[in-house]
Amino acid sequence: RSLRQKRAELAAAFPDDSGDAMATAKEAMLVSTLGHCLEVCSQWAGAVSYIEGMLRKQLVAAIGKEVKPADFAEYMQYHNRKLFVEAYAPAPFCFSVRRSELHSPEGTVSIEEADPGGSGIAAPIATIVAHSSATAAAPMQLPLNASTSVTFTGDR
Repeated sequence: RSLRQKRAELAAAFPDDSGDAMATAKEAMLVSTLGHCLEVCSQWAGAVSYIEGMLRKQLVAAIGKEVKPADFAEYMQYHNRKLFVEAYAPAPFCFSVRRSELHSPEGTVSIEEADPGGSGIAAPIATIVAHSSATAAAPMQLPLNASTSVTFTGDR
């Protein structure tokens, strides 16, 4: 049935706005229209779910397996090796912290992913970095408070 037919039926069944009726034809039409909107949205959600499921099945069949985040990360590492020249390729975010070039490292700074590839061993994330030698770069300063600052140099 169309909404026009439903509107005509509701206009005949419910009183108009002139009396002290508890529910009028306008209110009945509003309830009916909202119920129709609910049905349309439900049908639309079902259709989209069906199409997504169909596309997912086709994609899994074309690839041969269900792609997991670790699989995608592995592909991106492979793709980045092909895409970037070695000097500009993403490198692991793991750096030594030392007092000077004459001293051995006192620790490391790294950002690690919890479990890349399901091995159970954390590994540094790959990031795109710029490198400048200690001789080409000016010393950097970090103010600790109004009267004290720390100056540091080295490869960056």
